[in-house]
Amino acid sequence: MIDKILSFLNNIPADKIYHCLVGVILFAIGQIIGYGLLFAVVGAIGKEIYDYCHQDTHTPDVWDAVATTLGGLLGYVIYLGY
Repeated sequence: MIDKILSFLNNIPADKIYHCLVGVILFAIGQIIGYGLLFAVVGAIGKEIYDYCHQDTHTPDVWDAVATTLGGLLGYVIYLGY
C-alpha cells in the first residue's frame, strides 16, 4: 500500500507541487487578515483568469487552480492543528 502511495506521489508534476506550496503561502498571508482560505481560493482562480487572458505567454489550467486551492486547504488543516 505504501508503495502505491509513493508511486502516486512521485507521479505528481512539479508544477502542481509548486501550486500547492503557493496555496499554503497564500493561506498564511491571508490568515493575517482572517481570510486565509478565501485568499488562497481567490488567488488560485485569479491566477488562472490572468493566464486565460494572456494565453500568448501563459497556459491556463484548471488543475493548477485545484492544486493551489488544495494547498490552501492544507494550510487550513495545519492551522487547525495549532
